[in-house]
Amino acid sequence: MGNGIRPQLKKVIMTSDENDLFNIANNFGIRHNNKDQKTDYDKAIFYSWIFYYYLATIHATTRLIEKNKKL
Repeated sequence: MGNGIRPQLKKVIMTSDENDLFNIANNFGIRHNNKDQKTDYDKAIFYSWIFYYYLATIHATTRLIEKNKKL
């Protein structure tokens, strides 16, 4: 994943903003699936929302990375 979006994103946004972007993936039972994650939510409703949230996040982050390359 060294060539992925996240390492590039770290160069163009503040650490606290990056942490906020990954909060849902890391703290809800959708990625790591460990006992410390939140799982008491309606997956049929929230999985769709999470998908579009991260789709928009990827779109925004790639635009930030491209903008930074032009500077």
